[in-house]
Amino acid sequence: MISNIGSSRKAIMRQPGTLPPLLLVILLLMCSGIPASASIASTLQQLAAKAMSFSSKPKNSPYPPRPPPRPPRPPPAVVVAAEILNQTSDPKEVSAIRAFLNDQRILRNKTLALPKGSKAWAPILKVNSTGYPLEPNPLRLANCINERYVPKNMTWQRAMSDDLAAVAIAGVWWSGKQRNVPVTLVTQSSVDRLPQLYSQCRSWKGPLSAVVYLGLQQEHADPLTEENLSLIKRAATHVTDFFADVERDESACKLDIMLAYEVFVERKAMLLYPINVLRNYARLQARTPLVALVDVDMLMSSALYEDLVSGKGFSTMLMEKARAKTAFVLPAFETYGQTYEAAALADLLASRDKQFMIDSVAKDIAGPFDSKRFAQGHNWTLFDRWYKADKEYKVMYGHRYEPWVVVDRSVAPWHDVRFRGYGQNKIVHIAHMNATGYDYVVLPHAFIIHRAHQHTSVRLRLVASKTVYDTAKAMRQPVDKQSIYGHTKMLFDNAQFWMAQGVFKPVLDPATASCRGKLSWWKT
Repeated sequence: MISNIGSSRKAIMRQPGTLPPLLLVILLLMCSGIPASASIASTLQQLAAKAMSFSSKPKNSPYPPRPPPRPPRPPPAVVVAAEILNQTSDPKEVSAIRAFLNDQRILRNKTLALPKGSKAWAPILKVNSTGYPLEPNPLRLANCINERYVPKNMTWQRAMSDDLAAVAIAGVWWSGKQRNVPVTLVTQSSVDRLPQLYSQCRSWKGPLSAVVYLGLQQEHADPLTEENLSLIKRAATHVTDFFADVERDESACKLDIMLAYEVFVERKAMLLYPINVLRNYARLQARTPLVALVDVDMLMSSALYEDLVSGKGFSTMLMEKARAKTAFVLPAFETYGQTYEAAALADLLASRDKQFMIDSVAKDIAGPFDSKRFAQGHNWTLFDRWYKADKEYKVMYGHRYEPWVVVDRSVAPWHDVRFRGYGQNKIVHIAHMNATGYDYVVLPHAFIIHRAHQHTSVRLRLVASKTVYDTAKAMRQPVDKQSIYGHTKMLFDNAQFWMAQGVFKPVLDPATASCRGKLSWWKT
């Protein structure tokens, strides 16, 4: 199976050096000198003869074959960066999400029926089946978060001044499945990434807490326009449909999901996805002793769930050590190739065992995550040791290490919500855990694997912003601390300084700061 993937990829490569037939005919007509009065039959015969003379070179030709033309040189990186950063068009995600929500396949007049045992609250759909006031309760969670919500006229400048994101909840859906394992996967995504969430949910049978996000834009933050109310309703309809499908699939995860939204008055600011606010909300929703802090494009291998239900004391060991400030590292991998085939291969690998992953790495169709672009982010996991390991092993923390980890839900630090958009947000969290005395222990059997997808415009702008920043730094020119990269770099450098002093505290959103002391499952 694995060897066929590599050969099929080579088989579909286009062969160089051939001219399209239509272009060849046009060239022949221009230079053939065939009289216009010639018959069609004779013209075709003469063209065929000339085509043969063009395409077949005599074996005794003294001239070497002409080399293929060189591809045009790309423009300088700084020019590209400037063009990306100065774009005035809508962010790609805005139009993509609108197209996603306008998809007629999700606007069918269907009954929004939920499977028996599940709970849901979505007022815009007039759905309220939470069993309130019985605890734990999704309505209690939504109310707690929304009580702290204050609409803001959010702009780029306000966000760059660290004015915290104002994120409200439009709906909550909780699974009725029974999955008695002590670990909840905690994740977040934009609403158009639900297919990625579905793949993640299919890779993990245990509890999964997710927050899906919708960015809205209007002239003033409050009240919501009819257009934006319609977008929220469509998103809630789609999430309800998605949740029902997952709930009926016994092989999929036990899914608890929230729909969140934020209002911007400036379209450019919509690039500043409130990733750490959403991570905190998803963690608030989790109700197991342990949480696995992962991103939505990471698939969980089957080994972790199998070890948790094995009854060999693995769950107890995880809980005891996690309470004592141990972060269990999930070795992360990625697949190679075109996006669609890399994603399909990731789906396959997540369902297989460790040896299959090792074989895939040996065949160079998979490898450690980001090892070719940002090796220091995961090399401290010591992959060569993991390939041979049968027991957990401790690793050192290294600068800019950013593994995905399993931690105690109540003990681990929270995410700093000043970090928005793309970059530094997970690195600073892992660095803070290290500064508070955490040990990092690598699990020997479980692993996660990145499911390939198209890069977002947020990431492309961050890369461009970093190029501009690094160039200015190298030329000893002033750097822009109001750019995406410049601002997150400043936040990270400041956080490191205060960590070295032993006094760093992550900035929390008002809802997380309040609700972790009010919700029943957080009081125990």
